[in-house]
Amino acid sequence: MNSHDYTFYAVGNRIVGGRFGYQEKTSGGQDRDHSRPNFSGNYLDLVPPYDLQIPNIDKPGAAFEGGQIEHANIAGNKLVAGDHGARWEIDAISGLVLKNDFAAARFRALAYTGTNANIGPAFRFTVLRNALGQGSQFHLKGPVTDPGIFFSSENTFKAGAATVNPFVDPVSAPVHTRHKP
Repeated sequence: MNSHDYTFYAVGNRIVGGRFGYQEKTSGGQDRDHSRPNFSGNYLDLVPPYDLQIPNIDKPGAAFEGGQIEHANIAGNKLVAGDHGARWEIDAISGLVLKNDFAAARFRALAYTGTNANIGPAFRFTVLRNALGQGSQFHLKGPVTDPGIFFSSENTFKAGAATVNPFVDPVSAPVHTRHKP
């Protein structure tokens, strides 16, 4: 056990260009403490991935991409262009996603992209009062039925300019939602 502080703050920034507002990758098997990022009040105008041909690929970015997260506070951000609003990997434990405008997401507003082949800690994310865009995929890509859960309340789900019902992948994802009509 060490006494390192892995708290990170990105508050009130204007981020133009690049693929990510905040990016954290898991440590590739290294023993490391979980981080506690606070990503709030940021304006993000991010670029899309390059259109490369196989074997060269370029993957979508995100306003917030968390890897080994103990608890993330993601609040009051506005994504005017970008692929994901927020995306988490397998070692994300908990977080609060509050009053963000991710309606302009080109790919998905929220995504859990971990695999369950190597099950990490169970996670809990509370998603409140956000504008979430569907992009070319889903509003929220959740995990398979275990582990973890998303609690979603008072969010507005968008497909372009239209307000729609939430579109979640997979349908059996553990997402409890109450949304604004």
